[in-house]
Amino acid sequence: MAYSARKQKAFPSKETTLSYWIGEAEAKLAKHRTTEELPEQADVLIIGSGFSGASVAFNLLEQTDETVLLLEARDICSGATGRNGGHMRSYYHHDQYDFSKNYGQKTAAHIAMYEHEELNVVENLVRKYSIDCNFVRRTSFVTYDDPSLEKSGLRDYYAFVNNPYIDQKVKDGVRIVFDEQARKEHASTSFGVYTPTSSVWPYKLVCGLLEIALSKGLNLQTNTAVEELECLEDNTWMVKTPRGHVHARKVVIATNAYTRALLPDFWGKITPVKGVVSHLKSESNKTLETNMVHTIPVEIDYISVQDDGSLIIGGGGKTYKTPPNREMMVDNADDSYFPEETRQYFVG
Repeated sequence: MAYSARKQKAFPSKETTLSYWIGEAEAKLAKHRTTEELPEQADVLIIGSGFSGASVAFNLLEQTDETVLLLEARDICSGATGRNGGHMRSYYHHDQYDFSKNYGQKTAAHIAMYEHEELNVVENLVRKYSIDCNFVRRTSFVTYDDPSLEKSGLRDYYAFVNNPYIDQKVKDGVRIVFDEQARKEHASTSFGVYTPTSSVWPYKLVCGLLEIALSKGLNLQTNTAVEELECLEDNTWMVKTPRGHVHARKVVIATNAYTRALLPDFWGKITPVKGVVSHLKSESNKTLETNMVHTIPVEIDYISVQDDGSLIIGGGGKTYKTPPNREMMVDNADDSYFPEETRQYFVG
């Protein structure tokens, strides 16, 4: 009985906070159901309509002629993807010292280059398919707001620039500044690092991918929660929902924090941790020229600049990583609420 109650809390909550990305965009696929009835069979059944689920559907239908069914418990992109920070950034120098020390310089370089190339991959995808998702290349400035982090920050940066396996052009795009130059961007940092980054409207990107997938045969069913998975003797799956059951040859679970509700083996291995992101409009004509990443001891804070001068600000970990607010945010998959103290953290 205790396990059953715990499991129920791991499913998506029926009510959610309203995401800026969803609330301000045209809801092209809201409440979409490709067919009135749930199909009885599918070659591949995908659970979850965030970046991962939409990407799997898009790529499968680009490359195969399999029947693909995507189920979403709530509305399109209503989970973490539809309420994130809206920026795509490589960490470049972050953790490069430890990566090189623990795994070798080649592996450390592979991590940095993989993250760097993702910016190009997504930009090329958006351009190729003309997906209107506000993708913009930007510059990010990483600050070190606490002296306790300065040593590790410098160590990581120099491990990055001295790694012979990282493309020199990529190194040249990551620039460190000190003292007065650094404080032009942020008053309380002794040095900072400029890196390439980009901004994107995540909900629009997901909808764009799903629209292409729909044109190629995707069956998309919103407000259809998967309640149970049963692996059959022939290693196919019976997927059970309130609207009926689907027999699937393969199942792709792209459910992030909700995975353990369907796969109990992941209790203790996947721990949901909520974050808070705020959209702020300024009353002045001034705006930031760069995105910001504030490296602080508990969790980074970040600011992403929008085309209209407004800001997407995320973080605030110091307001909820410790009791009493911790229980609202850590090991809690209910995204319908968050601490008032965290809301106030972003004001002003």
